[in-house]
This record gives sequence, C-alpha cells and structure tokens, in this order.
Amino acid sequence: MRKAEEIDAGPLNVSEGWVVLINPGAQSTERIDELMSLVATEQAAVNTLLVAVGDADTATADAMMAAGKPFGFTPPAADGLPGILEPGAQRPGDDVPSPRDPLGLLQQSTVRAEDMATTVRETESGYNEDGHFAKTLIMQDGSRLRITEYEYDYDRGVPDMVEEEHFDAKGELISWTMSSHTPQGYEKTIMNWADGTQYVVDRTPEGVVTGHINLPGGRQAIIPPDSPLLTTVPARVGDVLTGLGAHIADGGRIPMLSMDNVEKLGAGAKYGGAALGTMSAMYDFLRATTPADKCVSVFAGTFGLTGGALGGAGGAAVLGPLPFPGTTAIGAIGGAALVGDLFKRAGTKVGEVLCGS
Repeated sequence: MRKAEEIDAGPLNVSEGWVVLINPGAQSTERIDELMSLVATEQAAVNTLLVAVGDADTATADAMMAAGKPFGFTPPAADGLPGILEPGAQRPGDDVPSPRDPLGLLQQSTVRAEDMATTVRETESGYNEDGHFAKTLIMQDGSRLRITEYEYDYDRGVPDMVEEEHFDAKGELISWTMSSHTPQGYEKTIMNWADGTQYVVDRTPEGVVTGHINLPGGRQAIIPPDSPLLTTVPARVGDVLTGLGAHIADGGRIPMLSMDNVEKLGAGAKYGGAALGTMSAMYDFLRATTPADKCVSVFAGTFGLTGGALGGAGGAAVLGPLPFPGTTAIGAIGGAALVGDLFKRAGTKVGEVLCGS
C-alpha cells in the first residue's frame, strides 16, 4: 500500500487490480515514452511485492495446516472428485492478475493497453479543405479517432452526416462509422470494420427500425425487429465512451453519431469510438449462455479483428518486456493474436445472444 501511495503521488497510478497506469491528461509522444519506461520500472516493483504477499499467504496457510496435524487435522483432498465437490478443498484463486503467471502478466498488459487506447492525451480540431469541421482525438497509445461533421449541401449530394474513423498507432484503419439524416426524417448508421463486416441500422420517418449485418463474403444476415441489437443496445450505448449518447438522450431510437459529445472531449477524457464502444456495451449487457449459430461467427470475427488491432495498438504496453524481474516477452505470447483470440471468444458470446432464435 505504501508503494501504491508513492506511485499515486506522481504521474502514474495503481489500479485496484495492481496494474500501473499513466495518469490522464495532456501529454506529448515523448512524455508518453518516458512514462512507459517508468511504468515498466514501477510495475516490476509492484509485482515483486505482489509475489511476496502471495508467498506469505501460501506459507501462512501451510503453517496453519501443519500446526493442526498433531491434533488430528487432515486437510481435504484437493484432487479428483472429492477436491471438486468438497467445500474448501481447493485453495481460492487469485483476486488480481498474478505476476508469477505469464497469463497474469498478459492480463496486466492488456488492462494497460485498453486504458491507454481509450484515454485522450491530445486533441486537434478545425475545418478541413472541404470546409467540414473535424476533430481528432489522439490517445495515449498513439491511436487516433477522427470525427468529421459534414455541412450538408443536398444540391451537391453532400448529406447531413457525421463520420468517425478509428486508426491504430501505425495509421491502419480499425473501423469507421457514418450516421446520416435526410430532410424527410430518415436516419441511418453504418458501422464498418476493416475485414469488410458491416452493421447497418436505419429508421424511417414513420419510426420503423430495421437492421442487418453484411458479411465479408457478400452474405447478409437480417436482424429480427425484436433483436436486442435494435432495441436494448441503443438504450445502453448512450455513453460518452461511444459518442452516441447525445442522439439517444434526445429520444433517438437507433445509435447515431453526434459531434455534440465529442466536441466537449479534451485531454484526459475517456473515449472508445462508436464501433468499439458499441461492441463493448453489447458484450457487457448481453452475454448469456444460450447458444445459437445463425451469425455468431460475424461477431466472433469482428471482435477478433478489433482485439487484434488493440493488441497491436498497445505497442510497448502489450508487446514490450514483461514487467517482472528476470522475464521477457517471447513474441508477446502471441501478442495481438492472443488478445484478438480473447476478443473473438467474447464476440462469440455476443453472437450467441444477438443471433439466437
């Protein structure tokens, strides 16, 4: 706790899961690089203490059982069926990622990568060469979200539209979303992922909402009118993390991008982007155990793509040296591929709910 308080007093902070993170705020690329070096040092120190606490905990439990043996105490069997069925036979698992376990180290890095990918460190705004207002959010990990509000000119074919483009730290496109209105009251949002998957939802002036998923191979999956993807989800994604909240707060039925939310965002704010934020909201709210096969693979593939991109975008956070003395990353244990696989499994669960009967 003293070490955590010492870290919290500086430019870093320690999460409840004992992951060292960079404080939000305005920071240059050079400053982020400096802080990442400090993160590695401080995480190694925290991990050493975590291991010591774990060892002390184990030693105390062993000593208590040994002290009971002269009085006839026999510890319950930990293996086989008795170990599964008998309460207290298994020692409790770790409450936080264990730095002694490579998976625990990866969990720490993933938590940090996700935090950096959704924390704004710098913003740029102004009018582009076509006269449309654009705002760019630069995240701690170097990824960018560019949101453009188009000044509609129906005579020239320019719709009333807001577009969001999400790029990783290398400039590769992760996803892009477009929301448009017509003078007659027709609304549409299209979320696109780099693998060619599309989520399309629209609302007629009469209030009829429809939607579908376009698959990379050209197939299309129609979303039933009573699907949570068209009903529950829009009510759950009205958060600044997605940039979709302003429209829903005004009584909108479908998720629509709005410049109103992102225009207020500055350094230190949290933002995940419409496509990623919507998927996160769907998974968080709609995970369930009922299996279905109709379009599960769509969501699995989409989540895997985004997870892989986040793993890559995490840069040193995910693919750098493991923050524990004497250990190094071996290909980052699959790095972005492993993170992508975790997201793919999450996407499968989402698909099981959204595409079920």
